[in-house]
Amino acid sequence: MKVIKSKVCTVVDGIFSDAQLEHMDAYFASYPFWGLGYDMQEYGAKSATLCKSLKWEQWVGFHAIIQDINDIMQTRLLEIGIETPLFSRALMNNFKFGDSPMYHKDSPNNPDGLTYMVYPNMCWDHNWGGETKFADEEHNVIDCVNPKPGRLVIFPGNVDHAGIAPTKIHEGYGRFSIAYQDPLGFPKSEDRKTVAPEDIENTSFVSLYGDNYKRLK
Repeated sequence: MKVIKSKVCTVVDGIFSDAQLEHMDAYFASYPFWGLGYDMQEYGAKSATLCKSLKWEQWVGFHAIIQDINDIMQTRLLEIGIETPLFSRALMNNFKFGDSPMYHKDSPNNPDGLTYMVYPNMCWDHNWGGETKFADEEHNVIDCVNPKPGRLVIFPGNVDHAGIAPTKIHEGYGRFSIAYQDPLGFPKSEDRKTVAPEDIENTSFVSLYGDNYKRLK
């Protein structure tokens, strides 16, 4: 693994094997349940992008691979002394050419909140764009991280940032990312908020796909 410290972020490469990345990429490329998400509601539908937001207890059944990725990430990071928070949600993104993601904060009300963002694309050319930019309170770009297969980007949740859409020459199904977020700040597991059983069923699809669908481990 390789750790890179930038102005805002900690970047870790080499967490996932090539086989794991291939599996992750295939899952995202064939994912059928994308919804529409907004970084800034006031811009309405013209700013919407493909996404799926999951509370932590919804990472089961059809979405169990999200927990698998979290577990592998946690185990590998401990080898280099980096701890992983108890995340309260995971946001899956699929940016296409022409999308307009907005600057936003993942944890605006939790100064200690962290985001661990994984790029699950199996391959990426730097000319395809798709970088993540970070800005200060005066809206100046102060940091930028390029996508790289399997790259993890750790950054404070109260920092303004925006994902950039891929360029017109991009080859693939989209610029994928998984943002594990800690907006609530869980000090211990019993403080986690639960979700309604119907919400779990609506995102797990265990009755249709079983509880072992495309598991990574």
